[in-house]
Amino acid sequence: MNNSHISKSSVTIKQVSCDDAFYKTIEKEFEENDTNAKTFWNLLYGEDTRRSSPRLLAISVEGQLMGYVVTFDFFQATYITCLQINEAHRGEGFGSMLLQHVCKEPNRTFVLLTDVAMSDSEQLAVCVRRKMFYLKNGFRTVPVKWHSEYYYKYDVHVKGPDLELGSLLAVLRKGREIWNTAYLA
Repeated sequence: MNNSHISKSSVTIKQVSCDDAFYKTIEKEFEENDTNAKTFWNLLYGEDTRRSSPRLLAISVEGQLMGYVVTFDFFQATYITCLQINEAHRGEGFGSMLLQHVCKEPNRTFVLLTDVAMSDSEQLAVCVRRKMFYLKNGFRTVPVKWHSEYYYKYDVHVKGPDLELGSLLAVLRKGREIWNTAYLA
């Protein structure tokens, strides 16, 4: 499915609930990526998410799932995680359409993390491609190096109004806390 042949009117972006057919498809993808269904459930509906307004959004064309994203709202910011586009349809604009949909509120700050590309990393090309994708979609890298308790390094990307450093760190901590709690539950 080439992007030049896709009519925007045939693209649907919607919030997915647990009784939606896409939910089962996405849950299965999580399992195929060595993430169990319990983790997926906890990520979306676990105890830590009650105050954060979690959303699972899917993008589809004529009923075929193209990708999804999970977001959490904290304070005046939205934390974006789990952006996945069907591998066969990457590069066709679906990720950009999904991000445009998520980031449409003008006075809100959108925050996400990408792995820092290490020169000796097998994933160097993937890390650079992801970072370039977010920069192309209006995100900017902020000079905050974020280290989780597992010592992975992340670049912090922001779109929208700047947050003061304390608020930005609070959003990052809360987003990573929910992510880590989902995996440890």
